[in-house]
Formats: sequence, structure tokens, C-alpha cells
Amino acid sequence: MPGTYVTTENPTDNYVISASAPDTCPTLAPPPAVVVGGLSGGGLFLILFSIGVTVYAGGGTYYNIKYKQMPMPDAKQMDASPHIVYWRELPGLVVDGCRFSWRHAKRAAKEAHDWYSGMSAPELKQGLTAAEEGDEPPKSNTNVDTKSSAPDF
Repeated sequence: MPGTYVTTENPTDNYVISASAPDTCPTLAPPPAVVVGGLSGGGLFLILFSIGVTVYAGGGTYYNIKYKQMPMPDAKQMDASPHIVYWRELPGLVVDGCRFSWRHAKRAAKEAHDWYSGMSAPELKQGLTAAEEGDEPPKSNTNVDTKSSAPDF
């Protein structure tokens, strides 16, 4: 192969290999300077979100005091805050939503377990094979109807 290959040893026990041949890549220009610092997308979002919450709370409180003649808020009274009824109900609504989701997931898992536990592994495999071939699945000896669809989730 044409070209010159030189290997030199540095005092730090590192090896530098230099290659010069027509097949090698030309020397590349140094990479462009990387801008260090700046604001990431997450940082920008947090700043804008904080400004939005401050404007919402401050502006809403000012509007309620100025135009709806509500009393000035103090440490015990926050009635002038915007949408105060909603914000007081929100924790309870979140708890209700979590309870609903948990109950629904438990019921769906139980229905799926009951549906699948009524069939043995050979019956399930035969049903899958029959479905792939386009035949009717075999009749089950259990009380579970193999022709029924999967439970609603």
C-alpha cells in the first residue's frame, strides 16, 4: 500500500500513529466553536411557566379585589384568589380520579383473569391454531364460552 506509516512513543506511554497515503482522508478543519451556556428548552419552559403562574395569581387577585370588591387576602383568607373554589376542590377531584382508575383497573384485571383461568393451556393453543387456519376453535369442557370475545377493558 502506498504511503508512510510512522509510530512514535510518547513519554507518557501513549502511542501516536501518523499515516500519510493517497487513500487517507484530508486534514479536516477544526470543529466550529461550541457555544457554552445558554438556556435549554426545559429552563425556558420553567421560566415561562413561573411567569404565567405569577401573572395568573397576581392578576386574578387584583381583578377580584378591584372589580368584584372582594376583601384583601390575608394569611387566613384567600377568597380573592382567582378560581378559589376550583383550587380548593382540586385535591379531592384528583383523589376521586385515582380511586376510579384503581377500581376500574382492578375490575378489568379480575375479568381478564377469570376469562383466561377458565381455559387450559392446550385449549388456548388449539384456539390460536384454529384461528390462524380459519377453523372454528374446539369446544371447551369448562363453563367458559371460548367463542366469547375478550372482556371489555
